[in-house]
Amino acid sequence: MCTSEDGHIVVGGKVNEEEFLKCFTTDGDAAWEQRRDKAKDAEITGMCCVEGKKKYLVLSRKNKSLQLLDLVDGKVLSNCQVPFTLHHSSAAGAGCIIVMDNASNKIHQFKLKEAETPTLEKDEKIIDSHLENEFSIVTSDIKNGQNFFVTSWREKTIQAIDYSTAEVAWKITGEFEGKQIKPHGICCDDIGNLYVADGANQRILLVSADGKIEQKLTDMPGTAIFVGWLQSANRVVVHHRSQNNKNEEISILDLVR
Repeated sequence: MCTSEDGHIVVGGKVNEEEFLKCFTTDGDAAWEQRRDKAKDAEITGMCCVEGKKKYLVLSRKNKSLQLLDLVDGKVLSNCQVPFTLHHSSAAGAGCIIVMDNASNKIHQFKLKEAETPTLEKDEKIIDSHLENEFSIVTSDIKNGQNFFVTSWREKTIQAIDYSTAEVAWKITGEFEGKQIKPHGICCDDIGNLYVADGANQRILLVSADGKIEQKLTDMPGTAIFVGWLQSANRVVVHHRSQNNKNEEISILDLVR
């Protein structure tokens, strides 16, 4: 799942042998929907929205490619092949996208190049995630040299990495309110607050920009997987499994900051 600044929400998944993508607005109206044969398109491993002159959707795929789509209608614009297996991806401001190499846990940066056919081009910058296992990533405003943030549900860790030095700025592990944190998705709002899907504990945590868990914002009726920030509505979107883990649902949380 990912969100755009103007309020689009994109979710992806599988139904039998078909992969689906669906884009809709905060009022629940569908903007577009796609279904694809899994044999034709490699599995999606991550997605993010990025803005340039237009709004785009970036898909990370298991066939070592980044796919650039028009966010308005879902049309595929270009593909960028890379020499590593992609995992989660995140927009990083100023037309930048960062993605994780699933084998080495290194973070790579790409730039949006807008032309008649928009493309993504790899940057030379490579950053160590300082983690050994699978994680999700999200960035703060790297245009101003801020931190970006990584989570690992296997290592039970939330941490900030300084974009300019690539060093760990702070790290959270251990328990909160008597439960071992098991963080999955993470997002950042426009004033620096972090919202973390503490998946197995079925809750959303509020974390300050300096690395302190402030509070549990809400319990979720099932496993919280991904979170996204809707800047246009000052709300958090949560992608979660239902209580019986048979269905996946989207909830929009109306938070008072």
